[in-house]
Amino acid sequence: MGGKIGLSFGKGLAKVMGKRLAQKLGIPLQPGEHELRIEIDDQEHSLYWCRCFDQQDMVRSIFRAFGNYADVYWLEKTALIQLILTVDIIDFAWRQRSLVRAFSACQCPAVISAFKGAQKNCRSALPVPCQFFHAVDYAAVLLSRTIGF
Repeated sequence: MGGKIGLSFGKGLAKVMGKRLAQKLGIPLQPGEHELRIEIDDQEHSLYWCRCFDQQDMVRSIFRAFGNYADVYWLEKTALIQLILTVDIIDFAWRQRSLVRAFSACQCPAVISAFKGAQKNCRSALPVPCQFFHAVDYAAVLLSRTIGF
């Protein structure tokens, strides 16, 4: 699936921190409109998400579920960042929120990539086929949003 997205960074120090995180994750460094293509594959009890920006910058994430339906949580690994997420279903949309985050050999302070949340939703208005909505936000502690798309 794919389409156009708006990429934004915070202001001041949050912008500097967001661009540094974007560089480590393979997210474009220029704000504005970008083409995003998402490919999802399931292998070995995991979901592999490949997000490709402008047919060049690739962000790869591996999601692995633990637990049962009522209290399942997900381990997401993206580059050097690991998040433990839970998913709330609100108004038929998936809303991810971070429970724990960890960093492996990351040269950025942990405060840079405080994962704020993500949501995924399929919107449909007949006769138009379902349109997929995908939003991700990172915010730094004591600062505003660092990256959003």
